[in-house]
Amino acid sequence: MNKIDSVKETLEKYGQMHLLRFYDELNDEEKTDLIEQINSIDFAELKTAYNNETTNCAISNIEPLEDIYIKSDFSKSDVEEYSSISQEAIKQNKIAVLIMAGGQGTRLGFDGPKGTYKLKLSESVTKSIFQICVEDLLKAHDKYDIYPYCFIMTSDINHDDTIKFFEDNNYFTYDKNRIVFFKQGNMPLTDLEGNIALKDKSNIYFAPNGNGGIFKALHDEKVLATMEEKGIEYLFIANVDNILLNPFDDIVFGHIYSNKADLGIKTIIKENPEEKMGLCVNADDKFKIIEYIDMPKDKNDERCEDGTLKYKEGYFGVSYVSRDLLTRINTLKLPYHNAKKQNKYIDTNGNESKKDINSIKYEMFIFDGFGLSNKTILYRVNREDEFAPIKDKDSVENAIMLYKKKNC
Repeated sequence: MNKIDSVKETLEKYGQMHLLRFYDELNDEEKTDLIEQINSIDFAELKTAYNNETTNCAISNIEPLEDIYIKSDFSKSDVEEYSSISQEAIKQNKIAVLIMAGGQGTRLGFDGPKGTYKLKLSESVTKSIFQICVEDLLKAHDKYDIYPYCFIMTSDINHDDTIKFFEDNNYFTYDKNRIVFFKQGNMPLTDLEGNIALKDKSNIYFAPNGNGGIFKALHDEKVLATMEEKGIEYLFIANVDNILLNPFDDIVFGHIYSNKADLGIKTIIKENPEEKMGLCVNADDKFKIIEYIDMPKDKNDERCEDGTLKYKEGYFGVSYVSRDLLTRINTLKLPYHNAKKQNKYIDTNGNESKKDINSIKYEMFIFDGFGLSNKTILYRVNREDEFAPIKDKDSVENAIMLYKKKNC
């Protein structure tokens, strides 16, 4: 059986023959490329994701978390103790930084990787988001006399542009051998009936598989192997669009390291029920992060007698994860969460589809793997000190104001 016959057999089995609608119109190179794209798809996995067989499981017995450390409440002696532990561990290369940077700046009206978006901090100072990230690393080098490793997770849509940006900017004077780029995986976009979408006649519409794709990527792209080789025991993991990251937090990391915790998570108080932020809760007597769209509305809106939200420990995408936990999570089959979106693609009839809600994007969430942690510790921090996300044009001004308040 030749390649095209094998592909046709698979496509017929899963009802996706429309992917070859324009095959006879393609040149040899385009045909080969399309066949490779089709062969890269796990059709059984996609079918399971579409049928939602493992996602959005019923959540019951939800209660607020009680065991939370408030960073500002650490005593002076605790600060000294944990800072000393942290500083020694950092000097021994026990922690690295991982920045999740697979997205584009579309919502910012910007054509390029989000990390390359430039912020006008003053009349004379403009910095990209990536430059701000690297400056945290440079401060660590000055303080600890080591170049901590930084892993940057990109995606197919921005990998080459991200690397070129760093090369064009001389890695912002950082040791380029300590910055490692790797790509997360993809999942095909489908229409609302589960038919895989074509971006054009010779290309399938792939999209990044969500921040939960980090675990498989860490294994497949040899990041875990590098961590083991270099003696790195923890990753500080965060999103690129938060310009107030504090990866080398001596108090928090020192406490995590001394307690040999699998997982340390920073939280902030959720401001109102409508804020689009996951919540850290106790569900069925276990720690769990529930995405805001999955939180039962009655729980999400519930308030205490003093008027504050009962469920208020907001997860803002910052965690310290041990290498041991990362290795264990890689053996876990994370569920896909389905999000209905508007996208422009070629439908099964060969026509352009661009109506309002016309497609499904499949994403894994990073916190779905956190349940394998044997020891998790939460730390509530001040929002204004550590959370200045740049999500869209409306958020830029506030993020810059918070950044200048902390750094200028």
